[in-house]
Amino acid sequence: NETNENENNKLKNELKELKEANEQILQTIENNKLESNKIIASLQQDIENEKVKSMESLETSKQLNIEKANVEAELIKQVSIREEVEAKVEAEKHISNISFGGLSIKETGVLIWEELRKFATDQGRLKALELFRKFDKDSSGCIDADEFQLAIKVLFNLDEVSREVVEEVMAVAHISHTGSIDYQKFVMT
Repeated sequence: NETNENENNKLKNELKELKEANEQILQTIENNKLESNKIIASLQQDIENEKVKSMESLETSKQLNIEKANVEAELIKQVSIREEVEAKVEAEKHISNISFGGLSIKETGVLIWEELRKFATDQGRLKALELFRKFDKDSSGCIDADEFQLAIKVLFNLDEVSREVVEEVMAVAHISHTGSIDYQKFVMT
């Protein structure tokens, strides 16, 4: 009996030790679960923070692109103004100061065309091409009536040029049927 009792006590102690070890394992598992949940929550918060940063970065990028487009538009505008000024300065060097006061529309048209031709002849084709390109705003290879009107206004330092004068210059140059003048016509006429 005593042996059985010792055996029983021994088994009871082993069972007690196993229960305690099991409880420790369960406690460790529970602690690991809690720690894992904390890590997961932290990672989820990090992901959300990164999403917010990404959205802010995207918005900043959009704003920068808008600002860049505005700067580019302003630069294009400034270049266009500069080119007009350069064309005017270049033309003033070569086109004489002409007074159109008292001239008929036909006489004004003839005089303007003669001065333009004189400039093209005196300065050569390269200078004439440079000037031509400055007023060919749409880069079509032709100067239409609106571009030609601006060119006359700038080159002859006029406050205003009537459409009739532009049409007369185009008629004198024999280009009124096309409505525009190309570079070849400008230098070869």
